[in-house]
Amino acid sequence: DLRNELADLGDATLRLDARAPEEPEPGLDAKARGMLLHSALEALWNTLGSHAALCAMAEDTLMDAIGAAVQAALDKLARDRSQTLTERFRDIEARRLTRLLRLWLEEEKARAPFKVVAAEQKTTIKLGGLVVEGRMDRVDELDDGTRVILDYKSGKTSTKSWEGERPDEPQLPLYAIDMHQRQPVAAALFAQLRAGDLAFNGLAARTGIAPRVKPAGDSEAAWQAQLDAWQITLTTLAEAFRAGDARVDPKEFPQTCEHCGLQALCRVHERHPEIAEDESGGTVDD
Repeated sequence: DLRNELADLGDATLRLDARAPEEPEPGLDAKARGMLLHSALEALWNTLGSHAALCAMAEDTLMDAIGAAVQAALDKLARDRSQTLTERFRDIEARRLTRLLRLWLEEEKARAPFKVVAAEQKTTIKLGGLVVEGRMDRVDELDDGTRVILDYKSGKTSTKSWEGERPDEPQLPLYAIDMHQRQPVAAALFAQLRAGDLAFNGLAARTGIAPRVKPAGDSEAAWQAQLDAWQITLTTLAEAFRAGDARVDPKEFPQTCEHCGLQALCRVHERHPEIAEDESGGTVDD
């Protein structure tokens, strides 16, 4: 997963493989639900194949395709979660996923024509001396031969996560700049499959590629400029990471630290001793 791979140079989860203890929870956790969604979408688009096929498909045939994709995804997850996916719970998840995917396909129908050329495709990216393994959720090809890279999300999305010198979620920009070296890329899009808030969110070379997705600027030259900016930003981060830059430098201190889970391992209190004092019961002014 590249979401945090280049975002924080001092990330102990990469250098030391450290992880915070996971909180047990009933049913499926967010990670398992994400895997289920990805598997169902992969199976569904392997059947549909293209925007034209989707739009031409009769409703009952489409529902059959969705049902088959959902059952295939549940079967795959059940191999590792058989005790969780009881018959009743599996039925609940099947109905939830079927309803979500049917609504989502209306968003896909509103797009410019495309065909799916890759789903859950592994990729190896070389950048700034690093070799990074990734997996693209989906790649579409438009009628003019340009590509659209999509990343499925079940939560709220924002292109602000791609901004700045240390982007929070560099995954899509990284895939875009890598693919653009071989084939023209026209858009990088989050596919936000969030119940009650379905939408595409991203940046594109021009209008009309996906509903409500704005172009990067007034001309396609602005899209190229955006790709160039991502190339510079991510190459700089990769080079620093490879050089061993592990400064304790939370991007948004102290907010970043609130959700880290690795406080016992981190040296942030050496730079901000007032936080340690505050947590021990004192105040910053003591």
